[in-house]
Amino acid sequence: MNLRPLLFSLCIALLAPAASAQKLFVAGEGSLPCSTYLEQRSKNNNEVNNLYGAWTRGFLSGFNWVTSVKPMPSIPDTPATLVYLDKYCREKPADLLVFAADQLGRELGGIYLRKAP
Repeated sequence: MNLRPLLFSLCIALLAPAASAQKLFVAGEGSLPCSTYLEQRSKNNNEVNNLYGAWTRGFLSGFNWVTSVKPMPSIPDTPATLVYLDKYCREKPADLLVFAADQLGRELGGIYLRKAP
């Protein structure tokens, strides 16, 4: 049984109220402000780098899994992902990291169900 249409419909139903209010629940590293991300990245710790890369790539993969609208054709590797996050977070240190991941997905060609922050 293919559960993807059901999961996609569930995501639409769950995201609709959040999209209108622009309030989101985000678990894990995406819930941290970019300023915290940059502070931790400045320590050049491989475990921290892998953690942020894995969270972001998981976020993008999750989007691709549930959408049938237009998934991203590919997801960058961890080093390329971190370069993008670094740039975004230097420009917008008060944003949550999830907004950086969201913007990366948009730039990779994904179609999202809510407006950009």
